[in-house]
Amino acid sequence: MQFVAPKLLSFPTSISSSSSSLEDGFGSSRLVCAEKAILSIRNTFGVRASFSSSERRTVPPPASVKADPGFSIETRPGMSPSFESVSTEPRTLPQVLPVPDSGTAAAAAPQTSGLSADSVAGRGDYEYHLKGLRAGVHNPKLVIVGHRGCGKNKSLSQGEAVDSRPSIRENTIASFNQAARNGADYVEFDVQVTKDRHAIIFHDDYIIVEDKVPRKIGDLTLEEFVGIGPQKNFAKEGRSLYRKARDGTLNPWTATMEDPLCTLEEAFKQVDPSVGFNIEVKFDDIDETSDVELRRVIYPIVESVRQHSNGRRIYFSSFHPDAVHLLRSLQSTYPVFFLTNGGSCIYNDQRRNSIQAAIAVCQQGQLQGIVTEVQAVLHEPSLISLIKAANLWVFTYGDFNNVEEAVHKQKDAGVDGVIVDHVLEIVKLEHQLEDQHPPISSSYSTTSSRTAIPPVF
Repeated sequence: MQFVAPKLLSFPTSISSSSSSLEDGFGSSRLVCAEKAILSIRNTFGVRASFSSSERRTVPPPASVKADPGFSIETRPGMSPSFESVSTEPRTLPQVLPVPDSGTAAAAAPQTSGLSADSVAGRGDYEYHLKGLRAGVHNPKLVIVGHRGCGKNKSLSQGEAVDSRPSIRENTIASFNQAARNGADYVEFDVQVTKDRHAIIFHDDYIIVEDKVPRKIGDLTLEEFVGIGPQKNFAKEGRSLYRKARDGTLNPWTATMEDPLCTLEEAFKQVDPSVGFNIEVKFDDIDETSDVELRRVIYPIVESVRQHSNGRRIYFSSFHPDAVHLLRSLQSTYPVFFLTNGGSCIYNDQRRNSIQAAIAVCQQGQLQGIVTEVQAVLHEPSLISLIKAANLWVFTYGDFNNVEEAVHKQKDAGVDGVIVDHVLEIVKLEHQLEDQHPPISSSYSTTSSRTAIPPVF
């Protein structure tokens, strides 16, 4: 995979932001303190940047964490206080699904009839699953999606300063519920499948424990996976987690608030039902993925959603073009989005190398939207109009979605949703923008080219 220099963006003449962290693009995180983050924006985009330490806000702590004076707890109206992620009860593993013989993967295909969740949402009711957003128009509401819950964790290179923001272990029940409390509309998380065909939530392509040997999730059983990291039973000690930093060093992976790794089923059962799920289906970015492997991963995920979704708002996403097409062919209930980095990296698969190519992937597979790295649309806002003209929804991801000015600019340009680490700050910004600006009339077509499928009750 060849990396190319990002294009310069056009920003407003001044930016004032709370603390931000930048990701290096190699899958590992690099901490940058708030002042350095703002200077990075200034140096990259040629704009005047200002920073006030009084603007820094922090993630609310759990009851078990000693509160810092900077902590503040805000609970979204309607958020149930009964959703707790920590338990001293022994973990009960679900029954292992049978593994299909090679060449007969179709036998493991999920059922496509009798989906219980459809009775709530209705087949094909994409607007329901996207909180009323309409395709192809400039929506007044900007959807806020919590990245890996309440924000990604950071692995520091040698010499880097420790982040002042408290952290919750990413992709855990605690992080998802905290994002809900902070007002996120959805939480985004990464789903992979174990060797014994269980859908679990974990971001990295490899999981690393104390022996420092990287292992793929597909090489572990569910029992092996849940035995890593913090445990629900405090009397039991899990294998220590490590993560690679940008400089290649392996560091212990810890967080201010710890919580066990979890399965997709556990997320459905233990995360507040008022928050939606952006289920990203993960595949290796570099190695080629076979059709058999695509089905080995996607079938258990779709089946878990079928069994446990219970009317929750859901949309799927993936960077793999064939994966999103398969997700769409297996079900018509939930929207499917194609993820793209907007051309900042060049891949052998040309379908991944531009937003224009992403639109073609969506049209070919009858997908519902695109999630692009934010720099592409900040540099060239006309791409948003291009996506909307194709009657697609458009969301963005990336570190600059933690910069308030960048989010404001996207909302004005017509972006439908942003995936963010700093959930509380961006939720507050969205509320301010809603108060300041009346709904914007659409300049795009409001007629959907898709055939609406009536709800099933």
